[in-house]
Amino acid sequence: MKDATSFHGVSGVILITTRRSYQLRHCSMLKRTLRPAMLAALFSVIACGPFHRGNGVPDPVIVFMNDSPDQAAVYAVSSGSPVRIGTVESGRRETLRVPQTALGGSHSVEIVARIFASNRVVRSGQITLDPGDSIDIRLQADEKLLSVLPSASP
Repeated sequence: MKDATSFHGVSGVILITTRRSYQLRHCSMLKRTLRPAMLAALFSVIACGPFHRGNGVPDPVIVFMNDSPDQAAVYAVSSGSPVRIGTVESGRRETLRVPQTALGGSHSVEIVARIFASNRVVRSGQITLDPGDSIDIRLQADEKLLSVLPSASP
């Protein structure tokens, strides 16, 4: 059986379309409008994936006190790859979060402070940080030592 034919009058011009060609045009129009919307939704879900934390495990926290006269950039180093966790200005105290990805499998990490004025680096040595832990680290005024102590505040 042949497709049904219809006649459409538009501004004095008669258009002849078959039902099959109408269905094809309608289908391709739907694809053109739905495809970008579906791609946008997919990319939104993918982009938000790294920010979703379903495990509920809190990151370890470092309370960093900078007693030196210079600003310091603070890094967590595990397996040789540094992760910047913050910058602490001279005479300030900042709470810095250590992301789980910076801890590595052994949860052993070294805290490194890079002094901006001199590019000197001060290291804490290896520290074991478990999820939810809190420690205090103090950069001494002479910029030669990082003191590590259990946190006084919960």
